[in-house]
Amino acid sequence: MARKAREKSSTGVYAVILRSNERVFARKKMREAFLDVAEKYLGEGLMGIRFFDTYVHMLVRESDKGISLDMKPLITSFARTYNKANETDGKVFSDRFKSVPVETAELEAECLEYLGGGAKSAAYTAAPTLSRTEEKKQPRKQIVKKPAPIKAKPEKKTVPKAKPEPEQEALKPKKKNSLPSWLL
Repeated sequence: MARKAREKSSTGVYAVILRSNERVFARKKMREAFLDVAEKYLGEGLMGIRFFDTYVHMLVRESDKGISLDMKPLITSFARTYNKANETDGKVFSDRFKSVPVETAELEAECLEYLGGGAKSAAYTAAPTLSRTEEKKQPRKQIVKKPAPIKAKPEKKTVPKAKPEPEQEALKPKKKNSLPSWLL
């Protein structure tokens, strides 16, 4: 199935959502790394940013290349940084980034307000998360299952089977085991 084409903005401003596969932005170190990479590749085009544990919202002004070519080096560079820092490999983000064209000044102001007043540093701290050391200090709920009561099983009466005569055994076809040998 073909993907839907990305909508073009007449103003060149987009609200961007980038979702990760796991809790990539839960640690402050990863949020700072993403912000550094975003500022490197987007520069003044990065108008605002807000982090959550599994995704990031941004307001981006595209360059002459277009939003897709602006975001590509940002996403690949951060994925490399994240994989190296966590000694992993593979996809960091779950899908393509989502972008919504921001066509009016009112909508742009609303987006900047949502992102924390438009200041990158204010929006950076807008979504509170716990650091790894704070997470360790938090008491974890322990789920304790009560053991099920032991019920005595009723005794089964077994009736010994009569052995077939040797002639009948020879006439019966031998059963082949239907399971593959590696399962036995």
